[in-house]
Amino acid sequence: MTLTEASFWTKRFGIIAAITVMIIFIILLIVVSGNKPTVPQEYLSANFACTETAEEFLEKAKITIPSLKIDPDSISQFEELTKTGKINELPSVINVYKFENPTQSWTSETNATILAGKLGFDKEKINKDDLGYYKWRDNIYKRTLVVNAKNLNFVLETDISRINETKKLGVVPDENSAKSTALNVLNQTGLISIKDEFLTANMTVTYIDIDLDGTFKKASSQADAELVRVDFVRERSMITFSTKLVGADQMVKEFSKVTNKEPKITKKTINDKAVEFYTYDTPIVLDNYRESNISVWIGNQEKDSKLTKGLSSTYRIEFTYWPISYDPCGTYPLIPTSTAVEEVKKGNGSITFLYEDNGDYISGYIQKNVKTFRIINDVRLFYYESPEESNFLVPIYLISGEAVFADGTDGEFNIYYPAIDYNNLKDKIIIKQETDANNGSSFL
Repeated sequence: MTLTEASFWTKRFGIIAAITVMIIFIILLIVVSGNKPTVPQEYLSANFACTETAEEFLEKAKITIPSLKIDPDSISQFEELTKTGKINELPSVINVYKFENPTQSWTSETNATILAGKLGFDKEKINKDDLGYYKWRDNIYKRTLVVNAKNLNFVLETDISRINETKKLGVVPDENSAKSTALNVLNQTGLISIKDEFLTANMTVTYIDIDLDGTFKKASSQADAELVRVDFVRERSMITFSTKLVGADQMVKEFSKVTNKEPKITKKTINDKAVEFYTYDTPIVLDNYRESNISVWIGNQEKDSKLTKGLSSTYRIEFTYWPISYDPCGTYPLIPTSTAVEEVKKGNGSITFLYEDNGDYISGYIQKNVKTFRIINDVRLFYYESPEESNFLVPIYLISGEAVFADGTDGEFNIYYPAIDYNNLKDKIIIKQETDANNGSSFL
């Protein structure tokens, strides 16, 4: 073979090799791209769809969270002592929901009367005041029922003197028994769907003691308690996407890593077809996330009571229910968790819990002198529910950890900070939804 021929074939093989490498690269690129998750557009870029304009959302959805006061002489320095040594990241866009607040029905009095009957009151002995409340008094069992005419929210109370009499009946029910009774009593009212909204796994229990002046305080144990307060906590999904979405399994891995929780699978009917969705749920909290808008207080059952079994051991019910839409009204951008922490360090957060370890958070807060706030937990995302009627259910960040007080004792603290990026709101954006080619269904 001559040098010319050798040169010719060397160039020829070089070209063939280059083309082969390029083909392999293109094939790999196609494979990798094909496995890449198709994140729903509304979680890549918020759709701001709860209102037509940014101004309207800002007016109706910006929240003000009350804060506990600390001693003005507090040093209150912050230390970041998380396991990783840094602030964790969370999703940058999540769901927002709309409250479906009721207006007063023309059958309001009838419905309130039915409720009173279910709770063991004489339905005919109704009193009405000028403020929009219906009232009943049960002199036999020393109970009072006050129902809001507009929304049927209510409070059932029992005189402290009668509760004190039941203490001689023995130790109050244990956690499981109290939960079961409370669940049955709420189901009895028929006002809400416990099965769909208030999961038994989210029910919390607090043992309550009654002071000499009639005020409630946290009991140290079941043996020292006169009542068991059962709180009902509901959740909503931060992120929702179809199980059939391209790359859904990979998205689950990524979202689970970021949120530090596994998704639930729920079903929804779209175009007469059942579609499964992954949902990443988080609790809906009040100012103190250990409390809720719905609580049932259980005690010892009086054997000679003519009330139903559940009601005969129920001494207090606080029922404030704000209906929330099942589906989100839109998605909104969040500020970074690091930004929220920096704002909290500047004193712009809302202190919602600040007590000694195992302290009494029932009887009331006493102003503290705080030396150090140690952030030892990862930042968490919750939805915030006000005790008062609101328009939208919006997310907040929870920054929490250990508090060191000036007297050298330790405690716990929770600080809330609004999570939505209110400074960068936009008018409603129409986003074209992904379509599954196999069944034509539209997915979130």
